[in-house]
Amino acid sequence: MPRRTLPCLLATVLGVLALGSAPGFAAAPKAPKTNKATPVPTHSTISTISADSITVAEPKGSKTYKITKSTELDLKGEKVKVDDLKPGMRVSVTVGSDATVAERISASEAPTEPPAPKGKTAK
Repeated sequence: MPRRTLPCLLATVLGVLALGSAPGFAAAPKAPKTNKATPVPTHSTISTISADSITVAEPKGSKTYKITKSTELDLKGEKVKVDDLKPGMRVSVTVGSDATVAERISASEAPTEPPAPKGKTAK
């Protein structure tokens, strides 16, 4: 090989190796991020409740959810049993991948009286 060809060949090989090891060129393309749906709680009032289901009154009508052994139940932040929840209590029902099964039911006491309209005072 002529003397000039060897340095050119060496420079070319080193350049290719440098480009191949650069993060921008060598890194595999990243998979696009997928946004998992975050469960959104539904605020409503208990219409009926049994050991295996809860029916709640919502602004758009009523809805029934299954209660399973893995359903988390709480009343004012304290863990409770299904028997502790009563019709009229306000609840927030969170569902998971199956929209018919309650993943979590958070309850609070029923309101004692309806709120007074704005601008008017209660008697």
